[in-house]
Parts: sequence; C-alpha cells; structure tokens
Amino acid sequence: PVLYVKTTGDLDDATKQYINSVKSSVKNVYVIGGTGVISDAMCKSIKAATGKTPERVAGANRYETCVQVNTKFADTVSAKTLCVATGFDFPDALAGGVFAAMNNAPLFLVNGMDKKANLSDSQTNYIKQKGAAKLYVIGGTGAVPEAFPNKIKKIK
Repeated sequence: PVLYVKTTGDLDDATKQYINSVKSSVKNVYVIGGTGVISDAMCKSIKAATGKTPERVAGANRYETCVQVNTKFADTVSAKTLCVATGFDFPDALAGGVFAAMNNAPLFLVNGMDKKANLSDSQTNYIKQKGAAKLYVIGGTGAVPEAFPNKIKKIK
C-alpha cells in the first residue's frame, strides 16, 4: 500500500494502527522523496512502526524523483507503455497512478507549466531507455501541453 505521511514529526494514530495491522506482511518500506518532503525524523518514526529501515528513493526535485522511482521499480512495469501527467498539481497524477498501475505502466511526471516542454537529461535518458510504443497522457492540454507528448514521441 501507499501511505501518505506528514513531512516531519510522528505518524498519526490511524497510520500507526494500519501499519500495526499489516506489519507482519511488510517486506520492504520505501520513502519516496528527499528530506525536504519526508524528514529523517519521519523515517525514524516509520522504522519504529514497521520494524524495517525505509529505503529512500529521491531525486533533486519531483521530476527527478519520478525518474528514480521508475528506474527503481522498472522490473514491475511493461516496456511497452508510458503514462504522462503533470507533476505541478496532484489530482491527475493521483488518478493517473491507478490507471498506470492497471496498465502495468510507469507514471512519468512533467512540468505542465513549462509550455516549451523542457525535459532534463535524466528524463530524456529514461524515455530513451523505456522505448515505449504506447503513450497515455493523463489530463488535458492545460495540464500537459501538447508539446510534451510530441517531444516524447520524437525521443529515440
């Protein structure tokens, strides 16, 4: 399961209760994002609750973190499909994450506010390595400008 936690401090009681109910089946714990998103103190709280040392998966920003997550879990998704959503706001990516999972595809975040569709080197390299034949864009052109899918399709 994916659990949302506060940036700092302790886990809330409901989260602790849930973790306690599934604790015996927990094999791995991942913290997604750098210390500005999930503090080391929160990681300690997670470790105390789960009995597992969380593995942090992070990049320099949310877009680079997305590449790191997709790379870390590459063996769990298909090479044929890529789902794209804006990383600027969360609703499309949140719903898109479910769609991507149902299609065995990674969710790739882009800066939807960037009308020039700039991609970092690591984003471009990820797309090259992925070589997806099918592209789903989650959200309208106000969220993911047409320049992004056009650019992604051209990366070989």
